[in-house]
Amino acid sequence: MKIEEKILDIKCNLCQKFDKKDEFSDREKRQIASITKNTLHFLIKKGIPSTPKNFRRWFNVFTYLAEHNLLEENIPEEKLIDICKTLAKEEENVNSIKIKKELKTTTEVLDQSLKEILQITNQYSKNLNKGDKALTDASQKVNDKELKSVLNYILDEMKKIKKENENFKKKIEEENKRVAKLRKQLQIVETKANTDYLTGLYNRRAFIKIINEYFQGYKEFGAVFSLILFDIDNFKKINDTYGHHIGDEVLKDVANVLKKYLRPEDIPARFGGEEFAVIVSDADKEIASKVAHRLRKVMETRHLKLNDSTVIDYTASFGVASVEEGFENVDQLIKKADDNLYKAKENGKNCVIV
Repeated sequence: MKIEEKILDIKCNLCQKFDKKDEFSDREKRQIASITKNTLHFLIKKGIPSTPKNFRRWFNVFTYLAEHNLLEENIPEEKLIDICKTLAKEEENVNSIKIKKELKTTTEVLDQSLKEILQITNQYSKNLNKGDKALTDASQKVNDKELKSVLNYILDEMKKIKKENENFKKKIEEENKRVAKLRKQLQIVETKANTDYLTGLYNRRAFIKIINEYFQGYKEFGAVFSLILFDIDNFKKINDTYGHHIGDEVLKDVANVLKKYLRPEDIPARFGGEEFAVIVSDADKEIASKVAHRLRKVMETRHLKLNDSTVIDYTASFGVASVEEGFENVDQLIKKADDNLYKAKENGKNCVIV
């Protein structure tokens, strides 16, 4: 097969293993470290910013070359650029969620690869120092001028290699710091995207994603769970009487109740406005009902002090549903819990309907 034909197939076994999150053998780990080193050398040499996006593209290219026993210098640089353009064109058709996942995976892999490269570089540096000392000792003991000249030449070359190695090490350390900073920024962005700014709970979008995963787990493995939907009674009256800033304090107090009185495995979220949702893990309707009743009782005894003379009391109404009721999709489960919440409102509020 001609090189040009092989280049068109940019997929490679190692990259596919990244996507599948398979385990890597020791040989593959060493190969990843070597490919990463080649990739970073190329980016630095060409002045290409070492962003996760650029790194991933060129890492794929060098992985392809390694798997097909092709050397970088044997392929025209224009052909390498064409490969990256092909990768970039394909990425335009990928949705934003997939890109975020790939970016997160890439930074994790890059972080680990850089650490491995630093270990290899440090060991290489130690070996160079040992070789330098051995040659220096030998040079001092040798009387033959010609041999001594050869040894001194080798020593000079080793000093150059040591200097290049130290420079490379510094660049890797700088890249490692940049990746660590990027990972931290990604975590902040992801947290903000999934978190309700006021209560610190999951927002509706994140909660829907999580409950879909739970529902899929129930369909595949029979992992039972239940859903609680509830909202604060007469919340509009609280806002109208005391102002929206006081309403916000009530919402934050509800979030504190959920964080304190739910089990670690249960997942609360602000579902919208004054409405909240809770996934009760490994629980049927009976257990979820007990959880809802406990929350209701706690909330009706809360006394939110605004100042020396004003205290806010509030209650909430709850609707409960479980996957065991035979729902075909998440929307049906949510609708059932929401219908039960509506019945709780009709029944006088401050109660639980299952």
